[in-house]
Amino acid sequence: MSKTLYTNGTQHTPFPRGPLPVGCKDVCTEGEDAVLFRMFFPVLGKKVPYEEQDPASWTDWYLGQPYSTGFAKFIITTQSYSMWILRALSPFLFLYGDWLTKSLKVPTAWLGGEQPDEDNAARETPAGAKMPVLVASHGMAAHRSVFSCLASDLASHGFLVLVLEHRDGSSCASFHVGPASSRSWMIYSGYERESQLDRRVEEVFGAVAAVRRLNDGTLINELEPDHKLSAFKGALDVNNMALLGHSYGGTTTLRVLADPRNCFKVGVTLDPWMFPVRADPEALGRAVAIPVLSVSSEDFNQGANLKALRRLRDAHKTEESMFYTMKGTTHHHGNDAPWLAGRLGWWITSGNYTHPPEIINELQNNLILTFLDKYLDIEDRRLLASVIPVYEQFIQENKGILLED
Repeated sequence: MSKTLYTNGTQHTPFPRGPLPVGCKDVCTEGEDAVLFRMFFPVLGKKVPYEEQDPASWTDWYLGQPYSTGFAKFIITTQSYSMWILRALSPFLFLYGDWLTKSLKVPTAWLGGEQPDEDNAARETPAGAKMPVLVASHGMAAHRSVFSCLASDLASHGFLVLVLEHRDGSSCASFHVGPASSRSWMIYSGYERESQLDRRVEEVFGAVAAVRRLNDGTLINELEPDHKLSAFKGALDVNNMALLGHSYGGTTTLRVLADPRNCFKVGVTLDPWMFPVRADPEALGRAVAIPVLSVSSEDFNQGANLKALRRLRDAHKTEESMFYTMKGTTHHHGNDAPWLAGRLGWWITSGNYTHPPEIINELQNNLILTFLDKYLDIEDRRLLASVIPVYEQFIQENKGILLED
């Protein structure tokens, strides 16, 4: 089911539920191994009720026409409808997708082009504790804005969330920064080779390096090279990081966690797409030695994907790990799709109407937050201590939706 939310005449994703206001900005690192990501983080200042805020100051979900073009290409090349119909509809799909998301806002303060430490948005928790860090890896034909609902919610609870935009061809679009801040674009090319997963893994480790430089005060943002990120110096708990991924990003997460270089303390997979690791999921499961929360949708986690995930689960020996399937959900419940697709878009992407999207969204976010609270060594838990019992109660009240694998 899809649902559109409006405040003061502006369509937006759900309000972050935590006690802290949230800021957002895009970052692209330097060099041949540069990574591009959107960053969500708590900011100083009194939290003004969202209904009283001016939505014009919020973050644009929309990233530009190349992204709509890439997503239309993905729909045309992957859906099961008659190809001639989709080819005929391709201009409409582009225009519809572009129109659908162009005015969508994320209720976070957009700090692109501004220095957080100069506009009273410098980062520190009320107690001065360091922020735990979560890195997120998106799925096929997605991008750095597609986890805005989850990322802003986590940031409002004290996390710094870094949402990668992969540049292996799986994003609906992306770009490289050239001389004089020029941009060279790439459009979605799909899953072409298994080496793409290797590229994704390296991009995650590139994001880890960026987090460390951000904490050291040495990270340069190619999108705003004259604006420093000094507000984040010393503010991150770089030894207390989590990794999350949806679909292809879920597979990427598992591969990173199995890598000898892994520095993440916990992992979260949302509907992991097991095809790229279908040859030996047992070896992957044995190699992952940290707690993992896996939440799958009922319509996607079937057949060969379900068998491969169960083989991985059975080989994975970490007792703290949990594997769930949410009944009556689709693959797109794992990202922002329920809040932007509209009824027609939700039908095109094979959505259904079994559960209200706000219930599924809250259940998924609560599962993630309670898991992170339990298995990350968070320096200052006061922000979470007051809400975790409420979130645990919500999980209990909706446990009928959850199937424990």
